[in-house]
Amino acid sequence: MKPALLEVMRMNRICRMVLATCLGSFILVIFYFQSMLHPDFFFFFVSLVCLRGSRAR
Repeated sequence: MKPALLEVMRMNRICRMVLATCLGSFILVIFYFQSMLHPDFFFFFVSLVCLRGSRAR
């Protein structure tokens, strides 16, 4: 019974990794189309993140 439990846990980890990859890809696609439709907003967001990162150092 223990090997079966380990197999289920391994499948759950793979499913979680696939779900995280799909979610990350979906977010990247949203940012890509957002930058195509509203390029000013995208550059404002990138500059805000870059400035915040440079201030932290």
